[in-house]
Amino acid sequence: MDRPLVDRVAVVTGASGGIGVATALHLARAGAKVALVARREDKLLETKIAIEGEGGVAITVKADVTKKSEVKCHKVQICVKRYLRPNSHRTRHATRMQIGTFFL
Repeated sequence: MDRPLVDRVAVVTGASGGIGVATALHLARAGAKVALVARREDKLLETKIAIEGEGGVAITVKADVTKKSEVKCHKVQICVKRYLRPNSHRTRHATRMQIGTFFL
């Protein structure tokens, strides 16, 4: 199986249901390490278990990306750097959210 995203990190918001889950699974199957971000922690855990069950790597971050305060505290960036890219000071990946762009 071709895994073009090996050694890449993907941040998926809305990863607790629907297209967010499908996107996270697709990215993980392509080799990406996935940060799952959403408000519903129980659903995030289900997605994480599914990814890890297929041999992928995922972390969960309970956050509401529509609330500036939860994104401004850099909760997502800290988790991604600590658990998915521990040896990286800065990466070139970015994600677009409702309130703007942050760089990991």
